[in-house]
Amino acid sequence: MSFRAVMATLVAIPLAAALLPSVPSASAAPLPWLEIKAHRGGWLAYGAPEESLKAETAAAEDGVNWIEFDVVFTADNVPVLQHGDAIGGGSSGSASCTHAGEAIHLMTWAQVAEVRCTDRTSGDTQPIARLDEVMTMLTTNPKAANTKVDMEVKTYSGQPLAQKKEWMKAALLATTPIHPRMSISTFYWRQLASTIRAYGPTAYFLALEYAKYLTFAKNPVFTNVKTAKKAGADGFAYNVNSSAVGQLKFLAANKVGIHLYDFDTHGANYGQQVRFAIANGQHVIGADNPNQLRGLVASLAGQLPVGQLVVTELAPATVLNKTLTAAKTATPQVFGSARTVPAAAQNQFDSVRLKVVVTAKASGGKLEVAPRGSRVGKDGVRVKLRKGTHTYQLFVSPGDYGDLRVKTTRKAKVKVVVTGYRTQQYN
Repeated sequence: MSFRAVMATLVAIPLAAALLPSVPSASAAPLPWLEIKAHRGGWLAYGAPEESLKAETAAAEDGVNWIEFDVVFTADNVPVLQHGDAIGGGSSGSASCTHAGEAIHLMTWAQVAEVRCTDRTSGDTQPIARLDEVMTMLTTNPKAANTKVDMEVKTYSGQPLAQKKEWMKAALLATTPIHPRMSISTFYWRQLASTIRAYGPTAYFLALEYAKYLTFAKNPVFTNVKTAKKAGADGFAYNVNSSAVGQLKFLAANKVGIHLYDFDTHGANYGQQVRFAIANGQHVIGADNPNQLRGLVASLAGQLPVGQLVVTELAPATVLNKTLTAAKTATPQVFGSARTVPAAAQNQFDSVRLKVVVTAKASGGKLEVAPRGSRVGKDGVRVKLRKGTHTYQLFVSPGDYGDLRVKTTRKAKVKVVVTGYRTQQYN
């Protein structure tokens, strides 16, 4: 079975498709599907500069499920490993390099070959690796025979789209033998989807998304997921600090893999973030230090993390108070405005607590309160319409632009009041 097929079977584990808020129970099954990725070669564990051949080889030989690296091209079209076009990886780089900050796409391979990068933690110094060197390691080293690979093809500011496509094509052609065990990642999936599917049809296509495009109050976060799926993406990745349970469940319901990233390896929230990701359906976790992550996973003793739902009270804010008919849908904003859930709450966010008052002249039909942009009739919460006035407490995820979608199948007066919200917390 191909890697893409395996991942497709994992998407549904352990989440149900519905967007009803919940925290997985302690009786969940063990975690045989959980895999660890050596981000940038797992440099913190192996004492070598990030993305060096030494680091990537050490991670593969250590039995880490995945290695991860980024590819950029020199002026004479040699693909090399570096976290961005600027030598040294820019502000997020962990190594000190000669020629730091110089643009690789303006340098020949002969010039790049002279660069030496020193790991700031261990002091180890290594040259910049070529992609073909890593491919040789992956295809000839017996200890790397089952190592999976996550490759991101980087770009540079102002790069023409035609060249982005050429770089992606060249990188995919250079890695063809390992496509069945490879993920190809890009932030430019909207522009490069056709290139990826043409030259990497058996690779797992991972759409990366910037956090600024996933804030509920400003963006169509659910529609972004549908757009990625339509483009052919197998997985969707975004910053763990912009995480929201509703969107993660929407990904799972649409059979799109969950890939949160930017875990705070060096901070106090690291364990919290990893447990949240695992509990909500992530199957591959990246780490600069795979050994640290192994220890955390071992502490779970084969069980899904069990979290607590923490409720934050808000002053009641009426966001909808009108009569709806079957032909009319209301989209009140419940997230990110001055009177509702603050935008800063979008971190391990679970749901908005609502008081919904419904007045109907007769029984029959349904009211649906769901995230805007989600699937009609499948996501969110539905209640039966009953004659008279009835009050319900509902917990629902916000959707596109921080809005709900409120719809009835027959005429009824609906009042929606935001009273609080819930987040998931893990010890």
